[in-house]
Amino acid sequence: MKNTSHKTAIILFAHGSRDVGWAGPVHLIRNSILVMAPETNVHIAFLEFMQPTLEETIAALAAEAVDRATLIPLFISPGKHVKTDLAKILDKIKITHPKMRITIGSSIGDSEDMRETLADWAYRTHRDACRS
Repeated sequence: MKNTSHKTAIILFAHGSRDVGWAGPVHLIRNSILVMAPETNVHIAFLEFMQPTLEETIAALAAEAVDRATLIPLFISPGKHVKTDLAKILDKIKITHPKMRITIGSSIGDSEDMRETLADWAYRTHRDACRS
């Protein structure tokens, strides 16, 4: 009988910055996932300027025998970084880690839940600013 269990992970994929504090919110998102689902394997990867890169994260996951990952692009919209840069990186990863199945989630702006959350946040920020 074939073993059909898979070891999985979430990868939060963000742009990165030369400002070290920039990654703080990304780590807070990771921590919130771990509070909701402590058994979840959650990693962070950056496109540029910060470590770990997506390639480094995938290599670490492969070393842990993870064979399925859900990549969450923490980008407002699927512009060049998601459509082109990420695609190029994933093409290379498919060669170095052919057994790793990576599913790409929607960008922030493509998620109805996130758009509603951002709209609510923008409105509340405006409302509160107008009260003072």
